[in-house]
Amino acid sequence: MARRHPGVPADTACIWPTTNNLFDEMSQRLICWAGAQNVYISTYITQHFHARKDLCTMFGALTFTDSGTDMCPLPDDLDISAADPIDPVTCIDGITIPGNLIIDGGLVINQPDASTVGLRINQPNPVTSADANMIELWYQTFNTMRANELGLPRDLTPPATTGLGKEGEATHQFHAGTPTSKSSRWFHSNGTEVGYVLGNGTATFTGPVLGPNLYESLWTPITIDSPQTAAKYTANANGANNTNSPQVMIIAGGKRALLRGRINSVTTGGVTDEIIATTVPTSITVGTATISSVPLQDRGFVAMGSGGGIRIIIRKNGNIQMLGAANTQPYIMLDGIEYSLET
Repeated sequence: MARRHPGVPADTACIWPTTNNLFDEMSQRLICWAGAQNVYISTYITQHFHARKDLCTMFGALTFTDSGTDMCPLPDDLDISAADPIDPVTCIDGITIPGNLIIDGGLVINQPDASTVGLRINQPNPVTSADANMIELWYQTFNTMRANELGLPRDLTPPATTGLGKEGEATHQFHAGTPTSKSSRWFHSNGTEVGYVLGNGTATFTGPVLGPNLYESLWTPITIDSPQTAAKYTANANGANNTNSPQVMIIAGGKRALLRGRINSVTTGGVTDEIIATTVPTSITVGTATISSVPLQDRGFVAMGSGGGIRIIIRKNGNIQMLGAANTQPYIMLDGIEYSLET
């Protein structure tokens, strides 16, 4: 069949309305399909549109009615007998249904392609109520998920009465919040709140907080072996003399070591700058890791002796060494001493 608009390039399709009252609806559809810059109007013979045929490979299906027939590939001349109106700004394609739509059975939405939104809920009104929900999901009589007035999720705790094996997993709520109101909340599976974050970022947790950077070790005994003067120093029995045995704990996620307990000493014998213990523990369990309490640099501090302060260094080789003349005090207290395990 001869082309109705002679002289039009072979790569261009002429798209004709079969009735004049379709012109506006067709222009809206074409603008949403390819953009106004790619749609041309011709008034030769009768008013119609020009569009390049390769736009079909660039923009996909061209339809003029809601979920209508795919008009691609474009022929030389294309007659359109029906076209539904569409907003050329938002390009929302659908049918407005006033009131409530109730679907008895499952709703399946087949997404047209990888770039098209499968389901869109548009709220054109400036909703300001913090109680408004854009969408809600229900299990029988229980509301288990909401999206608030801005579309942000509010995941609720499934009630224990459902008896579901997965209950309690989706237990996070989001709200716009103010500096002093709760913007995020966490719940136990029994429905009680276990944590929240205020709008100013302040976090409160009523249950235990666990994490690799928060773990602390158990108290670990330190072996006192008096390598330079036999039996000069011994570990106090844990609980004897109302004190602990000499112990170390790893804190601050492995960044620091804390000491406590008592080292007993005889008042005679010994040498200057005497080594009390050969090494502090080198393998202490912290969470799923093991950490050494040996510092990476020498760490010095003053411990409490029975008659005054005693200068002590924990060397980077693990030795505990007392500085100064031979010790004549019967015990040394390590309580409250803390040192860095970083370089």
